Amino acid sequence: MAIRAVFIDIDGTLINWEEKISPSVRRELSRIHQQGCEVVLCTGRTRYTAEPVLNLLPFNGQFLVCSNGAVVIDVSREEVLQRVLLADDQAKEIVQLILESGATPYVYNDATSPGLDSAAVLYPPSMPIGDFAESPRYQPHDNLEFNIPFQPVSVAAFDSAKLLRPLADRLKLKGEGRFAVIQSGNEFSWGVEVYNKGVSKRMGVETMANHLGIKREEILAIGDHMNDIEMIQWAGVGVAMGNALPEVKEVANWVTRSNSEDGVAIALNKFV
Repeated sequence: MAIRAVFIDIDGTLINWEEKISPSVRRELSRIHQQGCEVVLCTGRTRYTAEPVLNLLPFNGQFLVCSNGAVVIDVSREEVLQRVLLADDQAKEIVQLILESGATPYVYNDATSPGLDSAAVLYPPSMPIGDFAESPRYQPHDNLEFNIPFQPVSVAAFDSAKLLRPLADRLKLKGEGRFAVIQSGNEFSWGVEVYNKGVSKRMGVETMANHLGIKREEILAIGDHMNDIEMIQWAGVGVAMGNALPEVKEVANWVTRSNSEDGVAIALNKFV
């Protein structure tokens, strides 16, 4: 069955290590778009950091699956197709569990509208923060375990894998199925992001496919990390990048080259 939509992860997949889309990938994206194939970016980023990449496409990108599937947006129409948020008590419980682990919790607004206003990220002022936590988007806020001024899309922690992998296990145990715990990163810089139950890139892809009237068998999904596994397994054709984790390659239908070797372009040329 012909591929009618391509869902592409951003980091480690679409963009290279310079955060650019290579000329070869741009050419293939342009080709399939001219053929009528939908191109949807599917990322753990919120809209605030995903939209600049959408603007790098060689055409006017229309759709974003953000926050690991919790938020799905038709950017061209400013239409939010899906928005799954954490309940207030859930978010506070997650903040407390992260604090108990010794990590810094970051509480993310859902960034469903463009610009900075809906994209705030809060953190405890007494805790150390990463270099990425730049003002004015990242803001200190006292007593997050008791007071969160908006309903967040996720609560996250970023630190060493040694610290955060046990935290992920504890969150899954304490959550008893109430949370979706999504991990990404490498040995030295690991991320644990916690969403409401059921959130995954697969959920976001399914929402987008239903909106577009496209069957599962008509979808190509490309990714490189643990948060891409369910999406790659569900798609009609699932492709792992050459730089993907072994677990991702294991579930994929095919493995392309790395993001620094035009892996996305090779996959698009082969399957679309």
